[in-house]
Amino acid sequence: MMVIFLPSKPGHPVATHDRGIYVTVKWTEPEDNGRCNIIGYIIKYYGRPWYRDDEDTDIEEYTGEVSANGNTTTFQFTHQLNAMTSYRFAVAAVNAAGRGEFSEFTDYVDTWGGKYCCNYHVGYFELMQYCCEAKCKHVSLQRVKCCK
Repeated sequence: MMVIFLPSKPGHPVATHDRGIYVTVKWTEPEDNGRCNIIGYIIKYYGRPWYRDDEDTDIEEYTGEVSANGNTTTFQFTHQLNAMTSYRFAVAAVNAAGRGEFSEFTDYVDTWGGKYCCNYHVGYFELMQYCCEAKCKHVSLQRVKCCK
């Protein structure tokens, strides 16, 4: 009888913005697979809208997890994320014994609007007709900078 363990945490992931709301997360395999093949990964993410400029507090308004099946060490988010939001990601390996410990978080990566124009409700303010094709990064409650 062979005893298996949970895998160790994967190497520190790196997130890169591809375009619009697309983000790619890459990581390295865990050093220890727990004596069992890695069958997948869980990626958890936290996001905060750009209009939250609270530097002192890390307000996370969007959270979620996705599964990357198989032994891949790359995952592309194509529809799970929101526009105009800063995200960070952590990855955990899964084997037959279960899910191992999560990695450290990536640095924040910003999503833009993609190719669709959107309406955002921010308290009493409404950010309307943001030029989503653009690579705008500066949004304030007073006005939205639309890039052309």
